[in-house]
Amino acid sequence: MSKRKMKLRPSTFNHYLQVEGGNTLVFNKMHGSVAILSDADFSALENVGIDQCDERSQEFLSSGFAVSSDVDEFRIAQEKYDYNRATNARLSITIETTQSCNLACPFCYQNKNRETDYVLDENLDWLGEYVREAINSGDRSIELVDLGIIGGEPLLQKERVLEIVQAIRKRAESEGVGFESGLDTNGVYLTKEVVREFSRINLPLSERHGHDVSRVQKNGKGSYQQILDALHSCRDELNCGTQLNIKYIVNKRNAEGYQSVYADLDRIGLNNYQLSLYNTLNYNFNYGESARGLDARTYSNLFIDFLRFKFDNGIKISEFPFPAFMTCRAYLPLNIKIDAKGRLLRCNSDNDPFSNSAHFSPLDLVQSENLNKGFSPFENESCGKCSNVGICGGELLCKMNPEITNLSACDFLEYDLDDYLTFFAENYPNKPEAFSINGW
Repeated sequence: MSKRKMKLRPSTFNHYLQVEGGNTLVFNKMHGSVAILSDADFSALENVGIDQCDERSQEFLSSGFAVSSDVDEFRIAQEKYDYNRATNARLSITIETTQSCNLACPFCYQNKNRETDYVLDENLDWLGEYVREAINSGDRSIELVDLGIIGGEPLLQKERVLEIVQAIRKRAESEGVGFESGLDTNGVYLTKEVVREFSRINLPLSERHGHDVSRVQKNGKGSYQQILDALHSCRDELNCGTQLNIKYIVNKRNAEGYQSVYADLDRIGLNNYQLSLYNTLNYNFNYGESARGLDARTYSNLFIDFLRFKFDNGIKISEFPFPAFMTCRAYLPLNIKIDAKGRLLRCNSDNDPFSNSAHFSPLDLVQSENLNKGFSPFENESCGKCSNVGICGGELLCKMNPEITNLSACDFLEYDLDDYLTFFAENYPNKPEAFSINGW
């Protein structure tokens, strides 16, 4: 019996780019598939019709470049989001232990509302009970509690921070789930004891001069060398497990300086870290003249230069616009942030509390309509009909900064997509081992 033939069409999620040699690069934003097509292959894809079961048609189908003509791809995209949201097994809890800080960075958004509050015992007790109720709520199957500690500068209360991590870890273990933890810190007070308690450490570091101008201590001195010394003292712990994430926050003064940070980190013997670029202009709530961010075109050019630097120096390239079909943690059911005043929010970028821990018992909050029950970009009509929906994530809180008038929710990539794909086409075929891409 012959196989029933079906009518095919090119995927709505295909993105096309002319590349060297007159070929066409096709990137499918549903599956993350990439191919460089000859004129003949591109013509075959453009004019795909009845599937003749030939090898080329089957490759188009398996990669997602071609689909059955009766397939509703946006329905499939929504199903992917709904499935990933329902099956995400990570419960993210963020604690802002204080807004106090040992630095006096002139651009910091918290300078406008800097408080000296410290998280209270009753808030921590409340949070421990909330973790238990969330795990047992049945809203989604929780297999891991991911605790994030932020400030201000959390390590102004080092012992307190260690106590919090140990308490939430104990709670997770008592409920039979895994535990991970992350710390956002400026790095000045980092110690071996602290590093051992965390799965990951996140800190900002830019080239020495620019860093010392923008991340200044209250006595007027810079902080770069202190941070480098602290990292050096924790070298063995960082190299043996705890992931160090360096945020190189770019502005007009330091755009070309990331090479010197790599050199300094290599000189002190660090080999287990990830350095990522962030554009000041689009970095959450930084604002004003002191931010001095790069325009989108300049930043995209810089980002591609950064990738070339990594490629040339044997540093794995993990940046790739892979369609995860997942919103950020702020829009997943049960994830919350509690600030130093005991107020409840959705994530680091949320400055609009939806409640206070004093107003609800943990069980009541889990069952309450006040608690975020999840979000899908398909709730927004324009997002739900955009082929970038799997990569973008929708109109997230961190894309809604009222201080920046030209910040668009559609600026979902740190670089121009065509710039990246051109770089990818030039380098991946000859050296695929230089890339480490989640999802492949």
